[in-house]
Amino acid sequence: MAQKRVVSLSPSITYTIVQIGAENTIVGRTSYCPNVDNSIVVGDVMTINIESIIALKPDVVFCMAFTKENTIKRLQSLGIEVVNFNTPTSFDEIAITTLKIGKHIGEPAKTQTYLSKELDKIAELKKEITNNSSIESPFAHQNSKTAMFQIGANPLWVVTPNTYMNEYLTTLGIYNIVKSTNGQINREFVITEQPNIIFMSDMGDTGLAQKEIDQWKRLIPNCKTVIVDANKSCCPTPQFFRETLELMHKAITEE
Repeated sequence: MAQKRVVSLSPSITYTIVQIGAENTIVGRTSYCPNVDNSIVVGDVMTINIESIIALKPDVVFCMAFTKENTIKRLQSLGIEVVNFNTPTSFDEIAITTLKIGKHIGEPAKTQTYLSKELDKIAELKKEITNNSSIESPFAHQNSKTAMFQIGANPLWVVTPNTYMNEYLTTLGIYNIVKSTNGQINREFVITEQPNIIFMSDMGDTGLAQKEIDQWKRLIPNCKTVIVDANKSCCPTPQFFRETLELMHKAITEE
């Protein structure tokens, strides 16, 4: 079977293919994707150079969320297969997307092996979380832990229910103080809710996250704060989900 030629217009899809161990299928990617040897940058997340994609003669183009509809239609009109994935809203959807990617790149067995290993590691981690749940936590409040997961500032943006990122919290047995599906909230709400923990995206390691942490420590002195890698926590791949969950679990169980 001839080697598949893949163009990925989504960083999370590119990371998924690399983690599967099939990065040699990638001939084109965006500037926001991880570097892949022998691949060509065909644009950024929003603006794509269609001529560059055509020149690569791909078997399939993957996209998600930000790819413009007219770009997709133009590629399809040229006879190029385009697979447009929805942004996963749960870990189960991440797993399903991973399997579909593996099928399209011609590596279903390698993908299943990768996914099975990650599922086993997550299952072990969940056992550890369950075992630790019986230990009294320094963040306990009325027999529960509450948290906010901040992913942006000015305005304040947070993780909402019905998203795969909210599963970090629910898997850890933590209640999200945010119940609305609107991710933009105000600081007064957070102060009123008094969360036990604030998880903070590192926001590209710009120093803004630490400034936000310092402010929250002044406003809610007894709240534990944890900085989380945005590149992993906000990128829906099985490996990154597991690594983020591990980091968060370790952070909240440390004295």
